Amino acid sequence: MIILYSMKARRNHNKNEEKIIIACETLRDELTKAMEAHQVTIPVWWMPVMHNHPDKMHDVLQRTVNHFKDVSEIRMAYGCCGTALVGIGSANARIVIPKVADCIELFLYEEADLEELRTSGYFLTRGWLDGEEGLEKQYEQIRDQYGDSRAEEWIHTLFHNYTKLNLIDTGAYDFAPQMKRIEKLAASLGLEPQKIPGSLTLLERLVIGDLDEHFITVPSGGQIALGDF
Repeated sequence: MIILYSMKARRNHNKNEEKIIIACETLRDELTKAMEAHQVTIPVWWMPVMHNHPDKMHDVLQRTVNHFKDVSEIRMAYGCCGTALVGIGSANARIVIPKVADCIELFLYEEADLEELRTSGYFLTRGWLDGEEGLEKQYEQIRDQYGDSRAEEWIHTLFHNYTKLNLIDTGAYDFAPQMKRIEKLAASLGLEPQKIPGSLTLLERLVIGDLDEHFITVPSGGQIALGDF
């Protein structure tokens, strides 16, 4: 499933100079806000959420990259994502991708205590809450299908190392209603709800092409390597 961004792109007369963005659907709020803030109209191809299936994600993304033969640059709104992006390459275009492990680091790359936060809490945004594999949906499906006892086992397995349920405030959506969802979900999971301030800086730099050491640039014919991250 590939969805073309509804905003019309300003087409360059030279096809070889065109650019596109390939992005995970969970980043729709944040990427849309970044593009609107800078009046960027590059076409975006929205990809389905596949975080729990890195091998499938890799194959689908590579097929999508291969689809674009008349562009000079493909900007990918992803991180390494469990090595799913390792090996991705284009014969025709250079690839630009943030040098981050995942979407959490994409929003919190300036957070000095990120690794400590990772060990104590589970992270969400509205995009992750609303996704096909959203935590609320998973919890309800397990409870409805297997009952409360199996749901408790699932909670213990997934969250036994966590004490907090973190909602990242990226500034791209109305935060208060989502925090209420988090508070309710946290109570069900036995976790403490917590607000974590986030940043759209890396996404903004990606959409405007303001690249620095926080980005990986792979020339045409090359591939993203694990060591790049």
